[in-house]
Amino acid sequence: MSAAMYLPFLVLLPFHWTGLLSGTALMTAGHVLMVPAMIAAMLRRRHEYGC
Repeated sequence: MSAAMYLPFLVLLPFHWTGLLSGTALMTAGHVLMVPAMIAAMLRRRHEYGC
């Protein structure tokens, strides 16, 4: 689950470093993408989350 929370930011960081994303856009997109990443992590390990 921790990896699912960090992965969207790691994917978006190069865009921020090159100036294509502002800091606000990075934080917004990172948090929005975090939700599907966490759902995917939960579906992958259903037995741990009681789904």
